[in-house]
Amino acid sequence: MKKYFTAIFQSFYKPEIYRDAIVKWQGFGGKYLALISLLLAAVVAVTLIISIYEFQKKELPYLVKQVPVMNISDGVITVKKKQPVFIESRSKKVKLVIDTTKTENELRQTKAQIGVGKDFVFATDYQGNERTFDLKKLKGEYKVTHRNLYRLWDNNVPLIQAVAVPLLWMGQFIDMIIECFLVAILSYMVTAFMTEEYDFLTRMRLAALAITPAEILVMVMKVGFNHVSQPWLVLLIGCLYIYVMIVLMRKLPPVAETETII
Repeated sequence: MKKYFTAIFQSFYKPEIYRDAIVKWQGFGGKYLALISLLLAAVVAVTLIISIYEFQKKELPYLVKQVPVMNISDGVITVKKKQPVFIESRSKKVKLVIDTTKTENELRQTKAQIGVGKDFVFATDYQGNERTFDLKKLKGEYKVTHRNLYRLWDNNVPLIQAVAVPLLWMGQFIDMIIECFLVAILSYMVTAFMTEEYDFLTRMRLAALAITPAEILVMVMKVGFNHVSQPWLVLLIGCLYIYVMIVLMRKLPPVAETETII
């Protein structure tokens, strides 16, 4: 296990570890990818859980007390309060707007993250992805109160925290396999004018190491600065690392026969 961690750190600067991937590793580097994806997923999961805890203690009570009582009858919302109702965060940013007299397009012009209309709810995540929920299919009588909102939070958040690591790990692992596959294909162009020739599995192993610095950089930008990088950034850095490390490997002394580490 120590060698796996060593490979993660040495992937940034040491051509010897890339040579090891060529002559000593087996397969496509799946064990290495499983480890690095688990570590990245764990960091994101811990950050998520801390954010949820801070939100629950500081932001949630502030937001909930602003939400008016709403009745929902067969998907139609009624609000006994002057509309529109703007729900603001502690930083005075509009997080939610409620107005059953306006259309979805009109509510979206408020730039709120969540909008509640007569028979619909829309939400926009931090990446800018939008989704609309049609409430017309909802049958029955419901009432939204402060107590119900807290109960909804308490019933669902522990489940989210419990599945965060495995789901993030699975997603990260699949994502990195796809990235390795793409970088391995692009590496044929990188080495087109070089004397080195590698089979596809070897290129996958090189790609697994080469995308590691990019993945860590993307994670730091996402967790530390709330910045979501473009998908092509990992591919670009991965291809550049393969090229640079192949050039540096030419200057290394002949490799000694040792045990396979991965």
